[in-house]
Amino acid sequence: SWVNTLQLSSQYQFNLGVDYRDESGESRGYLDVGMRVPTDFALSRKNRGAFVDARLRPLDAVLLQGSVRFDDPDDFDSETTLRLGASYALQPSLQLLVNWGEGFKLPSFFALGHALVGNSALQPETARGWDAGLRWRPADGLEASFTAFATRYRDLVDFDPEAFTNINRREVKTRGGEANLAWQPAENISLQANATYTDIDVVGESLSLLGRPDWQLGASLDWELSEHLHTGLDYQYTGTILASSLYTGQTVVTELSSYQRLDWRLSWRALAALEVELALDNVLDERFQTAVGFPGLGRSLRMAATLHLGRG
Repeated sequence: SWVNTLQLSSQYQFNLGVDYRDESGESRGYLDVGMRVPTDFALSRKNRGAFVDARLRPLDAVLLQGSVRFDDPDDFDSETTLRLGASYALQPSLQLLVNWGEGFKLPSFFALGHALVGNSALQPETARGWDAGLRWRPADGLEASFTAFATRYRDLVDFDPEAFTNINRREVKTRGGEANLAWQPAENISLQANATYTDIDVVGESLSLLGRPDWQLGASLDWELSEHLHTGLDYQYTGTILASSLYTGQTVVTELSSYQRLDWRLSWRALAALEVELALDNVLDERFQTAVGFPGLGRSLRMAATLHLGRG
């Protein structure tokens, strides 16, 4: 990749660039279904791209951003995508943010080439969406943001359990909102929390996408006990999701229960070049499944040591 930045002034900046990606992937394996079914595949592709983006601040309270990108991949049509964004300071502590953009994503090698579920006829995903929100800093060390969003996908790559292959969904719409909170009550303590709700609609089809929860919540605490000793907690909640399986010989769609997970970690810099970490995962020993018949790991203890060579 090559990027050139043009800083015309402190208020006007432009980036121009080109990039080139050459990918190749190979997989070897088989499935044992009473007989060995090979699942080997080997694929390669190239993509050439060019882009321009701009960052403009015509007024102290206004920031404008925009970009355009051109992609020319092998075996697929070229795509041009556009993104626009703006922020406006309603008050010194309150910002309004608005973004609109388009997206483009090639199917993965696995989705295209796997002998059992791959589909060589897959088309790239495209998307168009917007988000709008507020960012509020009511006091030093405290920030909250609230955002609403909506996106429309064309040719979304998804696994169809009935056909037992990857397919393109003609049109999928998502909408929802998210909230984030960051608070630093003291110099050595920081807390963060977030919540996201997403409603997904497969247009024209009476089905729900698998493996996508409506609700996701998270929180973390970081505490610097001393210059060399840090500890923290990480909490995550995942709402109910739909998953499919073939354990009866026929496709069965099951709703997996929501679950929560709490992790604890302790990091000690024993020497300038040596860091030791102790972690307790799934402190509450929550029982959950990430897929039908695949339980998540229960309470577990981990230790790690990292040696930084050349650091003294």
